[in-house]
Amino acid sequence: LDWRHGEAWFHDTLVDADVAINAFMWQNGGHSGPDQWNFVMHPVYAAKSCDPEGDFVRMWCPELAKLPAEFIHNPWEAPTTMLAASGCKLVACGPGRKYPRSHSCLGVAHGRYPQRVVIDLEAARQRMHDAVIAVRKSELGRSLILPDGNEALPLPGGRFARVITRRDWRDDEKTPVTQQTPDETRDRTRRAPQDTMRRALHEESAVHDQRAEESSSGLAVIG
Repeated sequence: LDWRHGEAWFHDTLVDADVAINAFMWQNGGHSGPDQWNFVMHPVYAAKSCDPEGDFVRMWCPELAKLPAEFIHNPWEAPTTMLAASGCKLVACGPGRKYPRSHSCLGVAHGRYPQRVVIDLEAARQRMHDAVIAVRKSELGRSLILPDGNEALPLPGGRFARVITRRDWRDDEKTPVTQQTPDETRDRTRRAPQDTMRRALHEESAVHDQRAEESSSGLAVIG
């Protein structure tokens, strides 16, 4: 997608929209601007860091209000029974789908919330990464790469500006390396299971790992 679609949507939606920073950040995300900072904002982990208990989501998306904090920013990972108990059903919506992306069929009154747009985020990141690398390896791309791996931005009068380029692309990495990582409650691969037996085993394993780490570091283990 053209970065300008996201920029226009944010400008229309944000209550504190700022033309300069909004455009600059979307250019950054689309590898089209004068600076590629070494950071990535994960749609779930970033939301969790700003709204850890989900208070903002509960206020503005009341159809998700009954979900616990660890699932309120990623309801598609919640167990089916939990979604049912919260009175919320995830539905695919948009052009060509059963439900339009509209308040006429979504929201707390209908008990429906739109399914996420990007299903496989890691695959999407890889496609974007590969596309940028392909551009950098093209004839035009190679002509604009500086000796240190950063990129040159042509300016009027035959001058160039040095563009700070994200290390993923500067170092010609095969896969994205800049990422925002979660803590245990936000990472489904490390999150405690919901059923009683598996949760007990998970907690016992965590205690064992902690004691092993303390023992190897020379700390006294009590209990």
